[in-house]
Amino acid sequence: MNKDRISVEQAKVALQKLTGQEITRVWFSYGSFLFLELGEPHLECSPVTKKSHIKGDWTLGQAPYWRLLRGGTVYVDSLDAELEALKQAAWSLEGTRIISVDLADTLTTLDVLLSSGTTIQFYKEKHDFFRLSYNHKAYLVFDGDGAPSISHNEL
Repeated sequence: MNKDRISVEQAKVALQKLTGQEITRVWFSYGSFLFLELGEPHLECSPVTKKSHIKGDWTLGQAPYWRLLRGGTVYVDSLDAELEALKQAAWSLEGTRIISVDLADTLTTLDVLLSSGTTIQFYKEKHDFFRLSYNHKAYLVFDGDGAPSISHNEL
């Protein structure tokens, strides 16, 4: 994978591309690993499993640590909620739009404010922070040392 290290400011600029995007699908891979499909939905068929699934123009995800806040108060946290409660809360985000995106200078949190008034806060713990893909190719990733990299620039 061809990657270029970028600054925190460059990562913040890249994330602004998500402002105005609609969450068209919410899904989970393993346990609480959350994925948000954003923008125009496309039906794809996996060459491996032969199953069809919906992908967005953007995918924000591979995020094991996240919480939902309203009015600054956490009402769901992936570290301590039951999986079914996490799924129900996350699925309720479908159809909302991203109003703003704020990446902390410390690269420890990403706050995504939605049109519903809910904030999704991705936070860094032991594993990956989050990844952003554009048209199914890695775009913004955080390496093992936490540094942001851009790996696909065809926007």
